[in-house]
Formats: sequence, structure tokens, C-alpha cells
Amino acid sequence: MDLILSIANGSTFKEVSKTNFKKLKILKPKNIEEFTQKCEKLFKLIESNLIEIEELTNIKDYLLPRLLSGEIDVSQAEKQVEEVL
Repeated sequence: MDLILSIANGSTFKEVSKTNFKKLKILKPKNIEEFTQKCEKLFKLIESNLIEIEELTNIKDYLLPRLLSGEIDVSQAEKQVEEVL
């Protein structure tokens, strides 16, 4: 960043011309494909977790008011869950 700022010009705000920017040496990572694969797996896991969080939030929003109002009896719910398991 220091190198970029050192070639920047301007009094109101600093800018780097295309010509000056092209002169900079940019390093290409050696294992970019491996890094991309690892990141892709992590992003898919994050996406899956976000979907699960949304589904669980919807279930909570549906059940909580009914449980608090007594519309759903917990003892009956426990029996129904046991039947499914």
C-alpha cells in the first residue's frame, strides 16, 4: 500500500494513473487453484449454515407464540417427537 501511495498524485485526493499502476509488480499466488477450492468449500458450508439458520428461525417464530399462548402443549409435542424417532 505504501508503494501505491508513493506513486499517487493529486492535491484534493490521491489517485494512481493507469500508466503508473501498470508499472507495479503484482505477485501471483503459487497455489491459487488450491486456495480457490478451499474457499469454495467454506463458502458452500457458510451458505448451508445460513439456510439452516433461516429455517430454524422460521420454526422458532412459528412455535414460540403458540407455546406461550398454550395453543401447543409441550407434553403432547414430546410424545409426537418420540413417535417419529
